[in-house]
Amino acid sequence: MYAPTCTLPRAAFALLVALYCAGAYAQVLDCSLNDESVSPNHGGTTAGKTGLMRCVDRETRVLARETEYRDGRTIGVSRWYRGGVLQREHSVDERGNRDGVAREWNTHGVLVSERRYAGGDGVGLHREWYQDGTPRTVEHWGDGPARRTNALSRYGFDVDGRLSELRCGPEPRLDGEARLCGHDTKPEPVELYARGRQVARVTYLRGQLQRREQLREDGSQAQIEVREGTRSSVRTLAPDGTTRRERVSIAGRAVLDASFGERGNPLKEQRWAEGLPEREAEWYLNGQPSRERVYERLTDAQAGEMRIVGHLQRDYHDTGRVAAEGRWAILEGRGARTVPVGAHRAYDADGRLVAERVFDDRGRISRERDWDASGRLVRDDEVHEDGSRKRTAPGASAERRS
Repeated sequence: MYAPTCTLPRAAFALLVALYCAGAYAQVLDCSLNDESVSPNHGGTTAGKTGLMRCVDRETRVLARETEYRDGRTIGVSRWYRGGVLQREHSVDERGNRDGVAREWNTHGVLVSERRYAGGDGVGLHREWYQDGTPRTVEHWGDGPARRTNALSRYGFDVDGRLSELRCGPEPRLDGEARLCGHDTKPEPVELYARGRQVARVTYLRGQLQRREQLREDGSQAQIEVREGTRSSVRTLAPDGTTRRERVSIAGRAVLDASFGERGNPLKEQRWAEGLPEREAEWYLNGQPSRERVYERLTDAQAGEMRIVGHLQRDYHDTGRVAAEGRWAILEGRGARTVPVGAHRAYDADGRLVAERVFDDRGRISRERDWDASGRLVRDDEVHEDGSRKRTAPGASAERRS
């Protein structure tokens, strides 16, 4: 006889545990195997036995569970019932991995899931249905050495039976896949639906995605993805068709991420090369450059790889004239940080030099110079490592360094 129970503590947890036990173990089962009373939680009662264990509800005597045993181990089919109606079943191999067909039914006895396994891995054809029995998904997971953890081919359907998802494999496995995935015909757009409307169009060639269009409720394009060989580009569009963002990758590595204004004017751009940052740029709304950063690289001969060692940065006034410029370097070692090095200069809106700060290779300032609006040098300080300064009397000349 199998009768799981809960033992309540005497402390303040009694009520909480009682509620848990009532919810989790509302059904008390009596189990038997070969006409002998057994408990699946007590290995001694099933040791060495072979056959089908059957468990019934103690009160109603309605079948609740069946499990196959071989020499005292759960090998083979297991089934679960609710109110005598089969809810799910699957089989396991000697290692306890799912093997063979696994099925699930709803409370009305309608089949809602059917999957196939080999050694715990999904293989072959898998299907799911909505509660009324209409198709929900159909997918193929490969066979033998080709099996994978993700479906190779997949169809999804909305509640109206229209295609809502399409994933193509390297060769046609599902009904109609050769046509939908461009295996033996000229590639054509396939419409996808959800929530009662068309939401996308996809085009495949020999199982490879070539183009995907995401659509808004009014039918306008919200996003366009295009793949050509190893190159992939994704553009996000405004309702009027203006590109607002574009991302490009090659062989899975980002090479461009750009954003645009309402009129299509550039606002921000990032570029990469060989997986490392190459350039960043920003623009004002009037189209003039706002900031530019160009990264410096160094090939580490010992590590055999390239790394970023610093960058050059230039800021601009909204007239297009340079406002500031300088170089930054990455100091390696514990707590790596980016510091200014060399001469950093600032300019007014007319392009005249107004300030200069010079830093050593550790990012410590060594000299400060300032000029007034007339071009007269008003400060020229040498800064020592201890922070002390040597002030040089400004000359009468208005000459600036360019």
